[in-house]
Amino acid sequence: MTATWIVKKIAHVLASLCEEDWFSYLISCLRKISYKLEKIEKVQNVVGKFWREINVPWGESDPFGLVYYPRMVAWFNDTEHELFRHIGYPIEKMIEKDKTTFVMGEIQFRFIGPAAYGDRVMTKISLEKLGQKTLHWVYEAKNSSTGKPVCEGKATRVYAQILEDGSLQSQLIRDYMLKS
Repeated sequence: MTATWIVKKIAHVLASLCEEDWFSYLISCLRKISYKLEKIEKVQNVVGKFWREINVPWGESDPFGLVYYPRMVAWFNDTEHELFRHIGYPIEKMIEKDKTTFVMGEIQFRFIGPAAYGDRVMTKISLEKLGQKTLHWVYEAKNSSTGKPVCEGKATRVYAQILEDGSLQSQLIRDYMLKS
């Protein structure tokens, strides 16, 4: 049950009770609130948290299910790239069209539990903080069958312009991206 659903129900009940002018005004306000809540919930669902399920390929962990560190980072990198595709800003298009990208500024990951070849793992990223030039992500991966944690971490991405010489210069995250 979401806040939007609750507000819509209240508006519906009030509409059925009375047709007075002040009730109509109240219902109109509730509908506007509902619309704004719906937009906020969509943003939270898309940008606030995003998940995807992966199959652990052969060679990404040792025989005991210890996931190799670079693979943990790759799982979350792939999940983040999928999020950007989902909201209309595929990283490869940003690089090609705008000569911009989100580069890794800082990472911290830790192994918690096993994930062996063939296991299904749910990778989830959550936007912890949005800076003027940075995205601060919290990552977690859980075994889809058992729900037990596999790994977790944090990362900071910096929005950057790719200069002619191939170097990077941090930039303010563009307004149109923040509004999507």
